[in-house]
Amino acid sequence: MTSKYLLWTPLLILIPSLFGRESSGETLRHGSSLPGNTIPEGSQAICGGVPNDVALIENLRTGWAVDQASGSGVRLVFSDRSLACADDEEASLLADTEKECASGWSFSLLLPAELLSPGIYELAERQVGFRHTMTVAEPPGPGCDSSCNFGGSGGGLIPGSGTGPGSTLEIYAVSDECITGRLTGLETGQFAPPPPNWDGAFHAVRCTP
Repeated sequence: MTSKYLLWTPLLILIPSLFGRESSGETLRHGSSLPGNTIPEGSQAICGGVPNDVALIENLRTGWAVDQASGSGVRLVFSDRSLACADDEEASLLADTEKECASGWSFSLLLPAELLSPGIYELAERQVGFRHTMTVAEPPGPGCDSSCNFGGSGGGLIPGSGTGPGSTLEIYAVSDECITGRLTGLETGQFAPPPPNWDGAFHAVRCTP
């Protein structure tokens, strides 16, 4: 019996090489549970540079770095929902939360190429496109009211036109697979419903929609 197990062991080791392995670039374009929408479980292995004493943005679930077709920069997309890689995070969030009758938020920063290197940047002094969306859902009421009461709030501001002088972006590391950094003081100018606190570190996995 022992000899049979010894014969099978080398064959089991060789199986992955016989059938080939997916590269990280290939895995970003297949399936539903991907590194960029399973923060931090899926992204931890490929997103380095975040100090151990810095917490991720609270409830962060999605983090994508979407290269712009023009080559002019990268859009960093974040959400507390598991959203697919897309350059239009607002539409993705609205479709996802309305389908499940759930609340959620998303926001994105369109970074010019000169910000894609380690450093600390004052957002009020940079041309950074900013979009944010929040949805609020209430469960169906009793009796005949079986529909989800759903409402969305969205809009966009350019930092420096309402976000305050204290909003900063720190880039920790930039690679072919991921961009990591930290946001501080990012505000939406929204009063109701109260916007979430987006202070904290992030993983943004590079992807192509």
